[in-house]
Amino acid sequence: MNNNLQERVFTQILSLYPKRSAAVDELSTVLGVGKDAIYRRFRGDTLMTPEELVILAQKYSLSLDALIYEKTDTVFFRFNPFSHNVSSFEDYLTTIVKDLEGMNAMPGTHIRYASSEIPFFYYAYFPELISFKLYIFGRTIWNFDYLEDQSFSFDLVSYPDIRLTKEMLDGYRSIPTTELWNLNIMDNTLNQIEYHVNSDGFKDNADALLLYDKLIELANHMEFMASQGCKCNLEDAPEENSTNLVLYHNEMLYTNNTILVKTAQQGLLYTTFTSPNFLISADKRMYKFTENWFNKLMQKATPLSTNAEKSRKSFFKKLRKKVESAKLRVRLQIELED
Repeated sequence: MNNNLQERVFTQILSLYPKRSAAVDELSTVLGVGKDAIYRRFRGDTLMTPEELVILAQKYSLSLDALIYEKTDTVFFRFNPFSHNVSSFEDYLTTIVKDLEGMNAMPGTHIRYASSEIPFFYYAYFPELISFKLYIFGRTIWNFDYLEDQSFSFDLVSYPDIRLTKEMLDGYRSIPTTELWNLNIMDNTLNQIEYHVNSDGFKDNADALLLYDKLIELANHMEFMASQGCKCNLEDAPEENSTNLVLYHNEMLYTNNTILVKTAQQGLLYTTFTSPNFLISADKRMYKFTENWFNKLMQKATPLSTNAEKSRKSFFKKLRKKVESAKLRVRLQIELED
């Protein structure tokens, strides 16, 4: 192994820490050597052994292939389900909370989010909505045994899990974001509600109608935040330290959920694959390519934030009309069945 590879390994690792000293402390523990030995490896005075490389690659999910073949068209992604199967709602939510804590700890973090569905975090404004979305994931993706023949009710998600969703929302709300939405942003959830009504998937069909009401409330709150250009709690006025929300209407291209996380040290790309799972890449070329793609979409998109009152009112009026039409259709189905 040459010093060039070793230098690239440490460059990636150091980008994960807000301070160099924090990285040294952690690496000293991980490799079981003193801090001076870590600094010698930083400088290239001491070459890492193959065993140490393996330890660091596993600890920090580094792709050594990507570092070795960085000038090829090969791109490497992490895919968490290969190493970690979701075993509970708590398990899934805790992972997200920790990821957001890490992002918030890094200076200059900003998220760009192009979405085909309302970003999952925002459902946590309403326990009813986030409970339904978690139920869908648990029953159809994670195959939780206890949900296999279980109709939906709001008590299927425990209070500790709901509290975790609030922590998740707080973590996302603390990061400035630029988001691209389209008018199909609620279609997936609307279809899921209707499907479960038609397949006797609700213990009480009144809960389905309540979900529509909560989607309207969510649309109202998102419109308010867009008008203010920042994120805030329900019924709260923005504060001085409220983080920016820049919202656009993307009419040009229907896309999967694509998230760019930019910090002062690095850029990460998240893209949905077998939703709600993500492929994750720290490849600089892939990040730059996706950033250029995002910028092109923004140039064709319609602003919805702050002064863009006319386009914002039109967008959210159409969004609410979709929800109201779906609610009316489902209410008629329920009345016919009764």
